Amino acid sequence: MLGFSPDMTPVKTIAANVNAVNAEYQPGLITGTVDPAKYLPEYFNKLKQADPEAKVVTELQKQLDEWLKTNK
Repeated sequence: MLGFSPDMTPVKTIAANVNAVNAEYQPGLITGTVDPAKYLPEYFNKLKQADPEAKVVTELQKQLDEWLKTNK
């Protein structure tokens, strides 16, 4: 996958929302400064709200599949 560069334009608003959720929760979860039993469920719930149909993952997978067809 070296050389693959996704185009986030089709999902830029959703990606921005997901990035905002990550910025809010990941630092505390990664460093262990918050209780994961409490914050992981909140984090996953907010991620699902930010991208309820996993459009970002679906779009990136589509782009990667297309890229792989032409860059073997």
